[in-house]
Amino acid sequence: MALIKCSKCGSEISGEASFCPKCGCPVAGSAAASNNNKQKKMIIIITAIVILAAALIGFIVYRSANKTDKSGYYNGLKWGTSYEEVKKQIDDDVISIEKDGKITVDLQNYEGKEGVNCILSYEFENDSLDQVALFITNLDSSSYTDNSLIEEYTKKFDELYGDHSQDLSTYIWKTEYSSIELTFLMDNLFIIEYKDINKAD
Repeated sequence: MALIKCSKCGSEISGEASFCPKCGCPVAGSAAASNNNKQKKMIIIITAIVILAAALIGFIVYRSANKTDKSGYYNGLKWGTSYEEVKKQIDDDVISIEKDGKITVDLQNYEGKEGVNCILSYEFENDSLDQVALFITNLDSSSYTDNSLIEEYTKKFDELYGDHSQDLSTYIWKTEYSSIELTFLMDNLFIIEYKDINKAD
């Protein structure tokens, strides 16, 4: 075992010692090891920060890409969209009536539900979209009950827009831009209305 001299007090100490037993001064070799350990710790800390930052950025990008539309617009059509702009977004094959500031669309097996049909009405005031109404019919050939359809839509809208309020047979959701009402009219028929929140009664 080699002996070395302490740089501070001059005492002879073991070459394997980290500190001088007399004065407590770090031994030159152990100071380098200490610096090396500090560098390793710094690299680990920086790596951890980079990984956390990358994870945070990834999460933000994921949330932005998968952000659900909570505006309450029907199919993203903003209130005030012109008649012609709405018409461009609808397949001509499904338009059944086009007059008096309305576009009416007949949709069979609405949203892929066999035996559930929808008459969809886009309503305009002064060439400006201000209401969308969906008259949903539940045919006898459907595997759905009226209650199961209403529960499905209520759950879907609750998840998108928050808990609903209820007025008799009408479920109501309010968003920043829209008022959405689901009303049971009679057996096999209910309506979902999207209205401009500024014009809703």
